Amino acid sequence: MDNIIDCILKNKDAIYDLLLLKGYDYYTYTHSVNVAIMSIGLGMAIELKTDDVEKLGIGAMLHDVGKSAMPYEILNKQGKLNDIEYKVLRSHVIEGEKILRAHKEIPEESFAAVIQHHEKLTGKRLSLSVVGK
Repeated sequence: MDNIIDCILKNKDAIYDLLLLKGYDYYTYTHSVNVAIMSIGLGMAIELKTDDVEKLGIGAMLHDVGKSAMPYEILNKQGKLNDIEYKVLRSHVIEGEKILRAHKEIPEESFAAVIQHHEKLTGKRLSLSVVGK
């Protein structure tokens, strides 16, 4: 808990973005907290330095912040998304990077979790071209 508090104190804008996401989509907020906890645990298990665990935790906590830029009706649609809606939703990775780049306090090392969280094991990223954007 001390590490989470220290992280938030050092990155006040990060918690603001996360709280915006909580109000927009509670499921994504809860998922982000769970991903952060698991990532911090994994980082500790492989004996990363405390500073690196903190940066990993920040990226993990904010990995889906780009969903706050997605249309609410797509993000919370009941049932299957059509092809266009799916392409729009996939753009949350790029939108997340844009949001975080506006906050200079976010460590550069934390961006990998945001930018690469849908990357395949081969290193290939999903095509993010969006119709109409």
